[in-house]
Amino acid sequence: MNENIDFREFDINHEEDDGYYEGKMDSDNVFPNERSSDIEDEIDTEDLKLGFVRLIGTETGGLNIYELIFTYFIDEFWGEGFNYQPAALCNNLEPEQKYISRIYKIKTAIKLNTIGECGCFSMQDCMDGVVSLAYESLLGLDAYPEEGRLVLQFGDSYEEVREMLAKKRILL
Repeated sequence: MNENIDFREFDINHEEDDGYYEGKMDSDNVFPNERSSDIEDEIDTEDLKLGFVRLIGTETGGLNIYELIFTYFIDEFWGEGFNYQPAALCNNLEPEQKYISRIYKIKTAIKLNTIGECGCFSMQDCMDGVVSLAYESLLGLDAYPEEGRLVLQFGDSYEEVREMLAKKRILL
């Protein structure tokens, strides 16, 4: 069963100690970044492209936490260690801050294999279309997923990612 609990969007330009939005709640006692319909209205998602998927960890209840990092600068997107192979040898593989436009946080029971954990390929291989940024793991599943595997590619549009996640009942 795909139990998907939470979604958060973070404006990378907001400076907090932990990097996450912790601003004041509005009159409805909701943080501004928790209104996904308002968020889509406020930002231009047309040119937003997926640049990186970061595994944050797993909650006590077993939900996996990921950050989907989007950029408006897909042709210039780069980070330290992106050319190292395998990517798993790089500690804290991530893009340079100047290329990060939006970060979306998801929590899901689905386990994704990410390029940062890969023992064979580099981030450059993702950028060249040789391998995906993240894909749904089949380990521990009794059967192949009916709706197919979730596969996130470098350069996927915001809308493509949103539709793929929606098929797995994950809201973006």
